[in-house]
Amino acid sequence: MSAYQTPQPEAVMFLGDGNTREPFAAQLAAQNLNLQVWVSSRLRPAQVKQFFLAQNIALNRVNLDYHATDTVTNFTTLVDNLQAENVRHIYLRLADSIH
Repeated sequence: MSAYQTPQPEAVMFLGDGNTREPFAAQLAAQNLNLQVWVSSRLRPAQVKQFFLAQNIALNRVNLDYHATDTVTNFTTLVDNLQAENVRHIYLRLADSIH
């Protein structure tokens, strides 16, 4: 019953700040091997990928996005991608906690 009321996330989305969120995204991905990872970041792709490789995360699980120009577009630029992948439930990291 509780699984029905609280669906399991299918992905985790990180709205990067170029500071601490990207490394945390890699750590969370290492703890949740079944989740796809979406990262909207200001860091160069090579930098972000290094965080995931350091956690032994396959890069085919990691989706990087660089379209955002502000906090709102940080999320909205990824909505179409998530819908295309049929992702309906996500963990969302906006700040220093999971929402």
